[in-house]
Parts: sequence; C-alpha cells; structure tokens
Amino acid sequence: MSDAIDKKNNTASEGEPKATPQGQENVQEDLAGEIAALGDEDFTRRKVHHKRIRTFIQFIIIALCLALLAELFLQLKTYHPYDETAVTDSTEDTGFIAISYFGADRIGDISTLIGKDLLEQHLRALKDQGYVTITQKDIEDYYLHGKKLPKRALYLMFEDGRRDTAIFADDIIERLNFKATMMTYAGEFDRGDPKFLKPKELKDMEDSSFWEMGTNGYRLEYINVHDRYGNYLGEINPLRYHGPSVSRPLLQSLPHGLPPR
Repeated sequence: MSDAIDKKNNTASEGEPKATPQGQENVQEDLAGEIAALGDEDFTRRKVHHKRIRTFIQFIIIALCLALLAELFLQLKTYHPYDETAVTDSTEDTGFIAISYFGADRIGDISTLIGKDLLEQHLRALKDQGYVTITQKDIEDYYLHGKKLPKRALYLMFEDGRRDTAIFADDIIERLNFKATMMTYAGEFDRGDPKFLKPKELKDMEDSSFWEMGTNGYRLEYINVHDRYGNYLGEINPLRYHGPSVSRPLLQSLPHGLPPR
C-alpha cells in the first residue's frame, strides 16, 4: 500500500510544471527590471502623477453623481421673501395685484389650462418688471394692520389642487423665487381621483417653502347662473342635478336651467 501511495505522489509530481533554468532566468530578469524601474525617479514621478489625475477624475465623477441624486431626491432651494426693509415708507398705497390660474399642463391644449412655457413667459415678465410675491399673512396684515407692501406686490394662485399644476408649475416658481397658493376642494381628498393632489402631497409642497395652501371650499358650487337667454337662475347645486361633472357650457345651453331629478 505504501508503494502505491509513493507511486501516486510521484505521478502527481510529474504532472506539475517544472521551472526550467531558462524560465527562472526570465523571472529573475523581470524582477530585476521592476526593481530598477522603482529606483527610477522619473518613472516613479510619472506613475504618482497619473495616479493623482485618475483619483481626481474619479472624485469629480462621484461628486457629479451625488449632486444629481441630491437634485432628484432632495429639496435644496428655499424661497426668499422680499426685503421688508426695502419697502418705502410712503403715504402712497399701491396695494397688490392677484392673479389666479385654473391650472397648468405641458402644452396648454385645454382651454382652461395654461402651458408651462406660456406660464413661464407670464411670470418671468412680471419678475422682470420688478414684481415680488406676497403671502396670505401679508394680505391679512395689509387689511387689518395697515402693513406696507412692496410697490409691485403680486399674490399668485392656482385653482383646484390639480396634480398637473404641481408638476409643471413647481420648477418655474422655484426658478423665479415666487411663492404661490394652491387652492383645493376638500371634497376631493377622499374621492381617489388621481387628477387632484392628496393632503400629504400638499403638505410636502408647503414644506418646500414655495407654496401655501388655500381652499375653494368643500366642493364646486355654481352661483349667479344664467341660461342662454340671459334669465337668471341663481345658485345651482351640482350634486342635486348632474353631480360634480356638471359644466358651465351645459348650464348655459339649457333654456330654463336643469330639471330636478
């Protein structure tokens, strides 16, 4: 049995590659070349320089990736209110202007919505004319306590709490350092309609500092309604007639209003 083991070991040894004298000389020459290169100051200096460049490039790439991620997932911008110390102490009361948009979308292909490009043109024109946005608190203090407002004060609103407005208007008001109020119907919160923003989304917008929350009431109501002949119909409850989908053109096209169900 011992002879068999010895024979096996001998066979295994024979299968292993053996270093020839010529191979050993090549290895020794390579090692000697590397050692000599390490001792070459110019070679070492070039290698260190290339390593520094490579490290710097890697650092720039990582920094750009982190900045991109921060831009996508973090709110880095903050609204800066107008400088109250710059408001002139004048007896002239210039008041303020209020602008309300029904909503914004990508291209404004619906008559009631404004496209994002046109919206930016509107707001940038106001910015270039020196207008600054004011808040609900500013308006309250203006009426109740006589607070002085900027000479060109703007109160900006968007109606109905629409999701597309938040998507397409948010970047614009951030770039212009404007603050806007998002008006909502509380009755839409529980309906599950994806067209409207939910309370948590509205809270996130408010936390960004560029938005305030406002209300249109609980649900849509039609007041001062007239038929197509000019007859005054007064107030119409959409829930009583055709539900929330009732529209102004429909009301105006009927000769005597809507018949009760």
